[in-house]
Amino acid sequence: FPSHDRTTIATDISAEFKTVSTDLGSGRQKRLRATVLSGLFEGGLEVTPIADDDEGEQHTIAAEDTRFQKSYTVHLNRDNQGQYVGLKVKNSGSSYFCVETIDVLPIWLGAR
Repeated sequence: FPSHDRTTIATDISAEFKTVSTDLGSGRQKRLRATVLSGLFEGGLEVTPIADDDEGEQHTIAAEDTRFQKSYTVHLNRDNQGQYVGLKVKNSGSSYFCVETIDVLPIWLGAR
């Protein structure tokens, strides 16, 4: 039987999503202090806080390649604040990811 050379052609796929932008039931200014992402990650993720449609500093999770659900905490900077907040999550290097839960720690800002 002749041998058949099977070559695999892989295509990198960049993927990202944004959470809904929410005021969390309050008209006050706020910022996201931290977020916890849980799910399956075969590579790194880029997490960016969003406040009033303005993207803040990008933070990178160097996720482990695992078949088990993991949780990663991302401490966000204090520069990005607004009435409406959300997150953008993007894969690094076209890696596979499946985010199952996102928890955030919002900080409400008072008048100075």
